[in-house]
Parts: sequence; structure tokens; C-alpha cells
Amino acid sequence: MHWTAPASGLSAVNVMHFRKASGTSLDLYTKLDSHVAAGMWGTVSHLASIDTVTVTPLDGGTLSLTNFTGSPTKWAGAGGSGDFIPQACTVVKFVTAKRGRSYRGRLFLPFVPEASQAQGDLVHGDVDAETAAWATFIAAMVSDSWHPVVASYLHSTAEDILGVQAEYRTATQRRRQKR
Repeated sequence: MHWTAPASGLSAVNVMHFRKASGTSLDLYTKLDSHVAAGMWGTVSHLASIDTVTVTPLDGGTLSLTNFTGSPTKWAGAGGSGDFIPQACTVVKFVTAKRGRSYRGRLFLPFVPEASQAQGDLVHGDVDAETAAWATFIAAMVSDSWHPVVASYLHSTAEDILGVQAEYRTATQRRRQKR
């Protein structure tokens, strides 16, 4: 999911993994588009949106498919107005049945506006609504047999996401450096 905040010229990317016995990249995007909701981005600036979703099958051969969302309300931030803090994000944690670093998933939602936080604490009502929206999204994807998973490339595993929780404190993502 490619985020853009046009006024700032900044962008960000979120990566999620899904598993299904059979299906195409277009099938997955269609389900994502039908189940995503603005509440999932409740702590993201309303000036930011997901403009494209690229689906990349991990079969080693099928090409990626980039889908343009058109940035309607359901793909746009629902947070407050005002300036956002470029380095701050909301962490959405994904829980699996296994413990350990390789089995914990996180999504770092960008562009947290100043109005959505105070001294690093996010507005609790916004976080609670965001967590509920994510839980609804995950349940809907599972009901359509597209199982959201936490993927471990180290262990070559994909564990089903069983729970979700947006955190109440802002965070920063440790940047992955190219080697």
C-alpha cells in the first residue's frame, strides 16, 4: 500500500501478506477494496491517502499488479487536521498463535497529525476505533478465504493473524538500511 501526502511531497509504504489456496492478484485487490474502511486509518492525517496497492504473488514467477485506488474516503486518512509529524507513526500490532520476533507482525501507519496526539500519546478513542476497524477488516478477509498472515522470510513461514491492536503511543520505524 503506497501512501502519499501530496502537500508535503512525502510517501510511505505498508506491506501485508495474505494466503489463499487459489486466487489472482486482481481477486485479492478486489477483496481489499471491498473490505477496507476509513476507520482503519483513524490516526492518519486526512491529507494523506493510499493511491496505489501493488499485489505481488510470492510464487517466484507471477508479475506484480499495481491497482490505482482513486484515493476515495475509504483509502484516505481519517485523522485530524494540522501538520503531521514526519517521523511519527501509529503501530498496528498483529498477533499470531506463536511467540517470538519472527511471529509478530506490525504495520506502521504514517503521517500522524498533531491533532491526533499529545506528547506522543494518541487519542485513545481514535486508537480504539482504529483497532475495531482493523479487527473487522481481518474478519472480513478471512470470511472471503484471504487469510492475513505474518510472514517470516527467515523461517519461510506464514502464520495466521489471530488478533490486532493499535498502540496508544506513537512510534518510529527503524529504517532498513541497504547493505
